[in-house]
Amino acid sequence: MVACFGVLTRFVLAALSIGSNDATIWRVFAEYINVYGLERTYLDLDGRPGSPVPVFNHPPPAALYAALCWKIAEATGARFAILLKLAGLFAEIGTMTLLWRIWRTRSGPTVAASAVAAYSFAFCVILVSGYHANTDCVYAFLTLLAVWLLSQARPLEAGLTMALAINVKLIPIFAVPAMVASFRDWRSFFKFSIGGSVAILPFLPYLVNIPQKVFQSVVAYTPIFDYWGVVGVLLASANSPRFNEVVPSLLEGYTTHYRYFLLGPILAAAIWSRLRRVALLESVLLALTLFLALTPGFGVQYTALVTPVMFAVSYRWGLRWATSAGAFIFIPYFAYHDRGFPWNSTFTGRFPMPAPLLGFLAWALLVSLVVALVRRDLGERALVDSEARTPKGTAGG
Repeated sequence: MVACFGVLTRFVLAALSIGSNDATIWRVFAEYINVYGLERTYLDLDGRPGSPVPVFNHPPPAALYAALCWKIAEATGARFAILLKLAGLFAEIGTMTLLWRIWRTRSGPTVAASAVAAYSFAFCVILVSGYHANTDCVYAFLTLLAVWLLSQARPLEAGLTMALAINVKLIPIFAVPAMVASFRDWRSFFKFSIGGSVAILPFLPYLVNIPQKVFQSVVAYTPIFDYWGVVGVLLASANSPRFNEVVPSLLEGYTTHYRYFLLGPILAAAIWSRLRRVALLESVLLALTLFLALTPGFGVQYTALVTPVMFAVSYRWGLRWATSAGAFIFIPYFAYHDRGFPWNSTFTGRFPMPAPLLGFLAWALLVSLVVALVRRDLGERALVDSEARTPKGTAGG
């Protein structure tokens, strides 16, 4: 019953709101796709000066889903933002179902019910799924589903699921090294690779016709810089007379070479996880946490990325994260609220105070989680014991 109320909260919030800038941006994308086609959308909406929206940087399936939502909205008069949010809302139900299965197997139905109830009121994903208007809760659910499928010795289905997640947004690709490092036989790896290779199929027509534009818009895209993580610390330091002369060069260096700062630790973590025979859920959580902690570009909706997997590893850590991250992202939603109805927040600048302070606390929590994962000291032995019983030849070690 508690979980049902949490789900209802998400749907009610979605019904009462438009969301953030992303709702308007997605509507422009969707209309453009319906009028001019997807290839023309990649070509025209590239973020150049004078463009009505930022660069169109989404994979084809996510784009076509938005186009379908626009068609339905035009035909029925339904609000486009609600239709766009439906995928994330149902993905949240899927996440809760998976958490129930994972925790019931590990610790029994009572603990499973507590974990699902805790997730149902996870503040950051309530805001992202019910309010923001984007696709992040979808790929977060699919990533958790892929990990669960691997734990069930179903590598082909896991690969197909990751292919789908990557076709919602490319971010889940950073979980793949941890998954690959977990395999103990070539047969399972081959099946996972076959499933995962499907990810390229929706891109093929556009990679053939406009490869450079797709690479620039989708692969090489970097979100806006704001008060988050390493970049946030540097931006805040620029206000100090002692640091304002060196911060620009540090920012340029970090944002120019950020792929190395991201990929290096994530690949190292995957190798370390294999050598130490770390449970797959923990290994994937470490990879996604490193991504979120080190990424130079950030959007408030990214807070949903790690939440399902974190709750699957430890719902106590999940609650800490969801509460701190939720408090952080609520501030810009509230500060940039248009004061109208349906509720809508138009971001017009960087995160206002006290969001940077709350964001630093949430980021520090991620850093402490990385330390806890490396030290194998989450305070919950049940996960390790459960994962140790994973059938031989499948992921999880």
